[in-house]
Amino acid sequence: MGANNEDYTKYLKQGWKILILVSIILATIVASIIFVLEESSVVIFLGFFISLLISNYINLYMVYKFVVNPIIDELKQQKKQYSMDGLTGVCRREVFEERRMFYQTECSSLGILFVDVNNLKKINDTYGHYAGDELIIEVANSIKELREECSNVDFFRVGGDEFIIVIKNETEAICQRISKLLNRKINGIQLKTVPEYKVEAAIGLAFSHNKIIVSELLEKADAEMYRNKNSMKSAK
Repeated sequence: MGANNEDYTKYLKQGWKILILVSIILATIVASIIFVLEESSVVIFLGFFISLLISNYINLYMVYKFVVNPIIDELKQQKKQYSMDGLTGVCRREVFEERRMFYQTECSSLGILFVDVNNLKKINDTYGHYAGDELIIEVANSIKELREECSNVDFFRVGGDEFIIVIKNETEAICQRISKLLNRKINGIQLKTVPEYKVEAAIGLAFSHNKIIVSELLEKADAEMYRNKNSMKSAK
C-alpha cells in the first residue's frame, strides 16, 4: 500500500521542526559572536551573511534527508509494487503495455514468445493452489534464466498461466534457439509438491526485422502457441 496524506504530513512536520531548531541555534551563535566581538557593522554583516549561507545549506540538506528522501523512497516502493508480479517477481502486463512503443520505434528486430503453461487449473483443483503457485514460480524461474543465454530479453506475466518474452535486436535464429531452450527448461522442471507431474507449456514464436508492429507479432505468437497446444493434446 502506498503512503497516504497523513504519512507525508508527518514527514513535513518533522522537517519543519528540524529547520526551526537549526535556525534558532544558528541565530543564537551569531548573536553570541556579535556580542563578544563588539566590532564594526562590517564584521556584523559578514557574520550574518556567513551564518545565513551555512543555515541555508543545512536547511536544504535537512529538507532533503527528512522530507524529500522519505517521499522518494515511498514512491520507488509504490512503482516497484505496481510493476512487479508479487508471485513470480517478473514484470506485469502493465509494464509490457508501457514498453510497446519503445519496442516498435527503437528496436531493429523483435521476437515475441507467447508462453501458456498447461493444466494450471487441473493442478489447482487436484493438488491445491500451493502446487499451482509452485508450478508458475518454477516456470517463471526458467524464463528468468534465459538472461544467461541472451541479455536482450524482457519477460512479463500477462495472465494467470501466461507469459510474454520479448527478444530485442537479435536474429530469428537466436529467437528460435531461445524458444527451444525454454521448452527444454520447462520440460525439465520437477515440482516438489507433485514430483510425478510432467510440466509442459505451449510456446509460440513470432519475429520481425522490418516494420515492427507489436500487436501483429502478438497475434502471430498467440496463434502459433495455440497450434502447438493443440498438437500436444493430439499427441497424447
